[in-house]
Amino acid sequence: MEHKESVRSVTFWHSLNPSLRFILNPLLPASELEQIALQTYDNTRDNKYRALEQLLQKHISETPSLGLDSAFLFALGFIQMDLETYNAAENNFRSCLSLRGGHCFPSRSNIGFVLNKQGKHAEAEEVFGKLLPELQDAYGQEAPAALGCMRQLMEASLDQGKIQQAKVLNQVGLRIVDAMGGKYKADEIEAMQALKWVIDERLSRFNMYG
Repeated sequence: MEHKESVRSVTFWHSLNPSLRFILNPLLPASELEQIALQTYDNTRDNKYRALEQLLQKHISETPSLGLDSAFLFALGFIQMDLETYNAAENNFRSCLSLRGGHCFPSRSNIGFVLNKQGKHAEAEEVFGKLLPELQDAYGQEAPAALGCMRQLMEASLDQGKIQQAKVLNQVGLRIVDAMGGKYKADEIEAMQALKWVIDERLSRFNMYG
């Protein structure tokens, strides 16, 4: 019985988003994760994430100081982002960012992402427009975080009908990924090329129908 429970716990843990595992690992005792694994093993992914959301919320309600713990709020926001409860995720990422004095690249990026998902494309564009040069300065223009931010900025532009702006950004992005090396090159080229196809199709429709 103990072996089966251990297998369930490991299976549950590895079914989570790898980034979420990294975030949760220092925050929650293994015993609590094992309990969730036993309760949700046969359920859907969303039920697993809701169980984790409820566990974090329980910790915060029982220990109010955790509501001022940026790591807890970030983890909660990340789970809510995966559950597509974007407004709740935005609130927690903004609280996390405030607690860190506005200095948290992942929170800022996630705020932009959930704004886009809520249809707040102009706000998302502003977030990503400010974040992109900072990421490039901090990590280099070939860094996955910077290239991902650039793609998010293109999507925010596209969703506002700013097709030419997105096209110019995409051309810059393609030049960067074509010149880069390293293990991420193929994936980054594929992602940038996929956006080029979307932009070209939008531009073609615009030229055809006005």
